[in-house]
This record gives sequence, C-alpha cells and structure tokens, in this order.
Amino acid sequence: MASLVVLDTNVIQEDFLMRSPRFEILFDYVKRTRSDFLLPQIVADELFANYERELRSRVAKLTRAEEQLNGISIEPISAHTPTDVPKKVAEYKKYVKRRLELAGKGIVPYSEANMRDALNRAIQRRRPCSDHGEEIRDAILWNMVLDAADDKSRHLIFISKNTNEFSADKIALHFDLAKEMKERGANIAYFPSLEEFAKQHATKIAFITKEWLESQIDPDLVLDAAEDTFVDTARAIAKRRARPEVDGISTINAGNGSLEVDEFFVYEMTSGDFRVEITWHGWAEFEYQEEIVESETEWESRYNVAEDDVDVEPVFHRRRRTKDSTVELSLNVVTDVIVEEGKVADWHIVDTWAEE
Repeated sequence: MASLVVLDTNVIQEDFLMRSPRFEILFDYVKRTRSDFLLPQIVADELFANYERELRSRVAKLTRAEEQLNGISIEPISAHTPTDVPKKVAEYKKYVKRRLELAGKGIVPYSEANMRDALNRAIQRRRPCSDHGEEIRDAILWNMVLDAADDKSRHLIFISKNTNEFSADKIALHFDLAKEMKERGANIAYFPSLEEFAKQHATKIAFITKEWLESQIDPDLVLDAAEDTFVDTARAIAKRRARPEVDGISTINAGNGSLEVDEFFVYEMTSGDFRVEITWHGWAEFEYQEEIVESETEWESRYNVAEDDVDVEPVFHRRRRTKDSTVELSLNVVTDVIVEEGKVADWHIVDTWAEE
C-alpha cells in the first residue's frame, strides 16, 4: 500500500547524506510501495541549520589541524582548500530535495492555525508538549503530520527519535496522540527509529537462521573488526577503577573474547537480495598496565655540630612499578549483511556499544 513518509530531523541528521543500510531499506520500501516522502518546513529549516553548524564545526577542526601541522613543518603545508559554506549548504538543500524526490507539495509549509494550536498545547500541557509547557517545536511538527494524514487514500509513516514527546513506551505512539489521531480519522504509523521500521517490515526467510549466519560469518572476525571501538570504553573504566597511587594507564590490548548472534531481522530488497541486520552479543577482556607510584618515608639521624646533638629527620622516597590488570566488557556489535544467491556476499559493522 502506498504511504506518505515523514522523517524528523534527528533521523536524517544521523546520516546527513541518507546512505546508510537502514536508509537503503527505507528507500527500497518507498520504491516498492510507490510511496512518497513529505518534508515539513520545520524539519527542513532545522535540518539545514544543523547541517550548516556541523559543516562549520568540521571546517574549523580541519583548519586547526592544518595550523598544528604547520607548527612543526619547515615549509607551509595546505591540508585543504577554502570551503564556501553558504554554497555547500545550498548544494545540500538541493541534494535533500533530490534524494527524497520532493516535488510539488513535497514540502509542507507552516500554517497560522498550526502555530496557534502548538501554543495552546504548551499552555494546556498537552502532548507532545511536556508537563512544563516545553517542546513547542514538536507540537508544530505533530500538527503538520496530522494535516498530512488528512489524505485518507494513504496511511502515513512518521519516524522520530523524540520518544519522550511522541511515545509512552519508547516504541508505540503515545496513547493521547493515538486517541487524537483516531478522532481525526487519520492513519499514522509511528516508528522511533529507522531500525525499528526495518524490524517491523522484516521478512521471514526459512534458510536464514542464527546457525546459518554464524556459519557464514566467523564471529571471531566480527570481534576482531570491532575491538578498536571498545578501547576508549575499557580505558575509561580502567581510570575509574584506578586507586589514587595509579599515575597512568598504558596501551590497552584486547585479550580473550567471543561473540554470538543475539538477534537479527531480514529485509527482502526489490532486487531479490536480502539485507540482514545482526546484533551480536558477547564479551571481551582488555589487558593493560597500571603505572603505580608508591611513597615511602624513612627517618635518618644526623649529627648537628652546632647543637652538639643528633637530629632525626624524615626522608621521602618515591618508587614506580607496574601492575598488570584487566577489564572485562559486555559487548554488542551490529552488522549489516548482504545475502545474494543464498550466501553472504558482504558485511560490515554499523554500530557498537559496550558496558561493564
């Protein structure tokens, strides 16, 4: 069934160019179902402003890196060409409209009625505004979504990571908003992320099982590919655990560990290939050395000629030693997998996180 798809700003700016595997699944769905994207003006304005800020931030970092490089270079080195930020932002605006195939009524404009209603929601503390009357921006967006859903010939898909405002359980649409939707006769499917959208549109494929995936993809290779992303977490935990006498932490190296498939979902692409998103779960041990400084006091006796007496004075000694230590982390790794002609053709890591 053809749908109208509305993306919130935080969904798009996770991947400004919308090229990630999860976006590929969404675009495939839009193509397969002959659906269309709608871009509320408030999302467009916020997205382009955030893009400009991010672009300026990255250009500034590149400039600082060039200055540091020239600080140790005899001959000046140019690491980049000057960036015309306004021009790049204008190019990005055209890119978004082309990527989402927005035409005609593709961008939903502001309306005075929606703005008034958003203010009333804030005053009355009605969803999606908070109990403190905040989140007027989300109220404006919700009104735009409701207006778009007046097209009864197609249901509307709304994806936003603002679960505090739009959901009660981080998954489903908040019951107040769901009630409002029904009273208006609208048909809105809410998703808190592209991942959740892909999961709910997953396909059951008989031959793709946990055992088949682990036979096709060596879990040790996944762990090896992901290890570097966990080093900062291991270092932070090691520093937090360190006693006062620890003066530093040496290079952290990965030791033993293992991963296995925790969950997965399969999406059948229009091409006939499959995209599989796998969440691997496991553990790994990280080895490091603590540099320990120990203080020791000795009392020495010295003859004081002037006083014809013996003075006893403290003498402080400091010595350094190293101690081997380990930290064990619980790991999660998400991989995107392409299955062609009954076998894994390619895979790569899209996300990782770890905890004690």
